[in-house]
Amino acid sequence: MKVNLQDNFSISKLVIGCMRLNEWNFNVEQRIEFVEWCIEQGITTFDHADIYGGNHHNEELFGEVLQIKPQLRKNRNYYKMFNMCS
Repeated sequence: MKVNLQDNFSISKLVIGCMRLNEWNFNVEQRIEFVEWCIEQGITTFDHADIYGGNHHNEELFGEVLQIKPQLRKNRNYYKMFNMCS
């Protein structure tokens, strides 16, 4: 199920935060299975932030999934947060 934010822009009702992706120690096949499982559940929005995983490591891990299975990019939303303050 989607939430329409604008005429041509919607996100899934649930968003997966990829903050701990680097801590799960998944190999690339397990990461592919995880992303495919999310999509099967209707979760098509993935949240990435530069503070997740340090040195963008979790983004690299997620990027490996998309390199191996580029079809997973279709109709998906990937977000990168910025300007976070404490």
